[in-house]
Amino acid sequence: MTFPVFASGDVLTATDMNAVGLWRVATGTASAASTLSVNSCFTSDYENYMIVWNGRASVDDRSLQLRFRASGTDAATGYRRTINQIYPGLNPAAAGGSNAATELGVGSVSTGKDSACIIFVFAPQTAKESLLNGLCTHVQSSGNIDTYSFWGMLNNTTSYDGFTLFPNTGNITGTVRVYGLRNA
Repeated sequence: MTFPVFASGDVLTATDMNAVGLWRVATGTASAASTLSVNSCFTSDYENYMIVWNGRASVDDRSLQLRFRASGTDAATGYRRTINQIYPGLNPAAAGGSNAATELGVGSVSTGKDSACIIFVFAPQTAKESLLNGLCTHVQSSGNIDTYSFWGMLNNTTSYDGFTLFPNTGNITGTVRVYGLRNA
């Protein structure tokens, strides 16, 4: 498929716009905050979403967590998760999981070091389990790289319209962008 290329002043047709598959639906920022909540970003307009996180923490090598939200309230039970972590010196990989978690682990953050995550969320607005998976790259306080792949779900049939990101201790500073994936 040839993707359209637009120039300043071009008139965009419905066909041009319908070919676009990714739409930013929300942006959130945190500055030395214990949580970053994004409300009303999951709607019936899209079934699936991509969340992009870039940020840091106030305490070294902290876990970055996610909880789904409904009407401004975090769901704190019913999560199922699996995480694979790889970093230099770890042979071959650490894996962890839980069938009774209070959040979903999506990565790690450190003081003065960058962390970047891509999180795919599947069907948070439907009356079935909300699923997610993704990847996170994190620079440890030592300067080494730390990578995560993760999978999870919230095991209930509630419709969710948002999420909260937070470290297990300390504060975070960064930006999160939420994109709706065009229903095809």
